[in-house]
Amino acid sequence: MGRLRGSGPTFEGRLDQVSTSYRTVSLRRWHDGTLVLLGDAAHALSPQLGQGANLALMDAAALADVASLDDFEAARRPQARFYGFGARALNVVFQNDHDALAWPRDHLMAPASRLPWVRRRALEVLAGVANGPSRRSVREVTTFSLSSTSPAAAGA
Repeated sequence: MGRLRGSGPTFEGRLDQVSTSYRTVSLRRWHDGTLVLLGDAAHALSPQLGQGANLALMDAAALADVASLDDFEAARRPQARFYGFGARALNVVFQNDHDALAWPRDHLMAPASRLPWVRRRALEVLAGVANGPSRRSVREVTTFSLSSTSPAAAGA
């Protein structure tokens, strides 16, 4: 490991002393009356997939397109559940010291990532369009496009 020059402390040889843990949030309801929770407030997950901000933006877009808060929650919960599960699974794989999990991670991830269907699925997940184990994307399940009657679509 390279060493940073300067007068500050070095972390060389100390990274194995650092432990991490993440709290996840999965609320039964994302709204109460007119109060609506979006993103991490409703469904926080570890940063393994880098999807926190993306999920919050998709929550906001979905909220603009639904007739009721129950419809909003029903439309968004499957994707939030999928990404929450994925983040927890990746925590187990990438943040552990168990040899039984480390060997496949260290030796099989790179070759597997070169398989076309694995690469395609990984890109869907990282792009934030995955909705579950099926090949259907969230765009096929729920449409978040502007309608022709909305002020934004009309150029207002």
